[in-house]
Amino acid sequence: MLARGEQAELFSEVAYAYDGSLEGLLSAIFAAYERRENPTDVEPRFRLQPRLDQRVSLIDVNLEHAERVRAGLAGSCGPAAYSAMKAAALCSEAGSGTAAYRFVRYAYDAAPSRRRAFSDVAHPDVAPLRRIWKRVGTERERMLQFVRFEELEGGLWFARCNPQDSVIPLVMDHFASRFNTQAFVIYDETHGVAGVYEGRDWYLVNVADGGSLNIPPATAREAQMRAAWKAFYRSVSVEARYNPELRRHFMPKRLWRNITEMQEDLPGLSRKGSPCA
Repeated sequence: MLARGEQAELFSEVAYAYDGSLEGLLSAIFAAYERRENPTDVEPRFRLQPRLDQRVSLIDVNLEHAERVRAGLAGSCGPAAYSAMKAAALCSEAGSGTAAYRFVRYAYDAAPSRRRAFSDVAHPDVAPLRRIWKRVGTERERMLQFVRFEELEGGLWFARCNPQDSVIPLVMDHFASRFNTQAFVIYDETHGVAGVYEGRDWYLVNVADGGSLNIPPATAREAQMRAAWKAFYRSVSVEARYNPELRRHFMPKRLWRNITEMQEDLPGLSRKGSPCA
């Protein structure tokens, strides 16, 4: 097996592959400084596509290193910059991890002021991260607006959603405060992640990696309530102001299959992608 120095002679570039979590991304950023390397790509392992002349370094999660990077970013670059780093870790777009790393390099190595680095909106090492931050924030707002819960046996409320980015961790606090002591589950069928709230604290279940959700059947009145909601939606619409293009702009069609009022056939609706189908 070649040593790291010998590998560097064979490959002109290095890519860092982490586990896809925020802690993994922060650990990769720490590793770059610790090893005195400047990786051309910092991406989750499942998304990285190595280039020619590029060696891949697998970065394990180190919670101590991740916390040091987190504290440094939040303290020196401000809460907005750290919020953008979290968004990059949740974003499904290729290059999001690299954009986060490039911003840190700029903020710490080249920016006139670390505190104002994230405000350099036109800088090529800042603009991509700000765009990712906005994209993930928009998807979070869509989930807050369009998540629809159904009542299940045993007093549980359950919702399916299909966001383009893995934003369930960003919406759980909102719904936990709204539901208070009421248990609920929000299942992201795109990313195989479920947010579970049992009345006091919430946690995530990774269904994609072999986890499971034991979801009870819907209550007897659930179909009636969903039909009533559809009737209300139709009754408050103004036909003269119907604008399908505008509706698709604010309510993307890719979300419709999990929005009650947009479903064509409530009683026989297919539940493709459900962990309990």
